[in-house]
Amino acid sequence: MSIAKLSPKFQLTVPSEIREALGAQPGDKILFHQKPNGEIVIRRIPRTTARELAGSLGRASGRNIEYVPLDEARRMTYDELSERRSKEFIQQKDRLADDGGDTK
Repeated sequence: MSIAKLSPKFQLTVPSEIREALGAQPGDKILFHQKPNGEIVIRRIPRTTARELAGSLGRASGRNIEYVPLDEARRMTYDELSERRSKEFIQQKDRLADDGGDTK
């Protein structure tokens, strides 16, 4: 059993045996969860790297989403946005022409 004292700013130092049990390191995030019976559970939130997250959206959605390198994804996004803007411009020009407005 360990005891920690709250500072005037409501901060506390996690006792060493608890840090060791959690595997906590400086900079880690600690989760405090209160159960319906009032019990408090303390857990370390594991750090996740981008590589560990790769493909997680596909797994969560149940779909197979292939990896696209960032540069290629940017190019695809830029191309798609350019195409969409071009279509919007043509539609706007057509509406102005239909209304008898100036298309210049």
